[in-house]
Amino acid sequence: MKMRRENSPGFTLIELLVVIFTVVIIAALLLSALLLKPRMRNSRIGCVNCIKQISLGFRIWANENDDRFPWMVDPKDGGAKGLGIERQFLVASKEIGTPKVCSCPSDSKREPALDWDMFASNGIKNISYFYSPDVINDKPKMIFFGDRNIDGRPKTVSKSEVRTSTNDLYPKWDKTIHKNSGNISFGDGIALQTINKSCDFSLARQFEAEFQSMQTNNLTTIRIVYPE
Repeated sequence: MKMRRENSPGFTLIELLVVIFTVVIIAALLLSALLLKPRMRNSRIGCVNCIKQISLGFRIWANENDDRFPWMVDPKDGGAKGLGIERQFLVASKEIGTPKVCSCPSDSKREPALDWDMFASNGIKNISYFYSPDVINDKPKMIFFGDRNIDGRPKTVSKSEVRTSTNDLYPKWDKTIHKNSGNISFGDGIALQTINKSCDFSLARQFEAEFQSMQTNNLTTIRIVYPE
């Protein structure tokens, strides 16, 4: 006795195309996510290297000018005291080397200058980093340079304002450049990646450490100058 085989409906052409299209979209999203993390990590590393080079350039300049940075030296003596942030970088341009390092790879609002003449004409459009005029050359705990995306862009941070709890960090980073994280350098030229968490690598902890290390100097307020 022959068994009759029932006809089971198969995929239509349209259904097959829909399935293929869905698989392709999912694969593209997964691939994009996998590629994004390395790009973000590389941008952070590139930013750290930029800050290191800038810090080294300013330290070399200070070593040649009685341990004073450009913002401490009168313009008539080759410094940039009382002038804008772009003038500080221009004064130390020889020591920094290339103006390209003045722009963070992750900063979509800034673009690297090809040469110092271009930098001079564009000014702050080529600068991604703040500096602290309170830094002392070779002081390892004093904040020197950093990404400009400190939340609220405070011009000063006082000792009494610093808060290190995860739910109440101050100061901290915003989302505009490195998404709740950022990079800073210190007076000895070392650069560090910091995050918005209650740990030793938060921005608030770095400010706290500076105040603690400078107690004998009666430092109670840290000034910050942004490229704005």
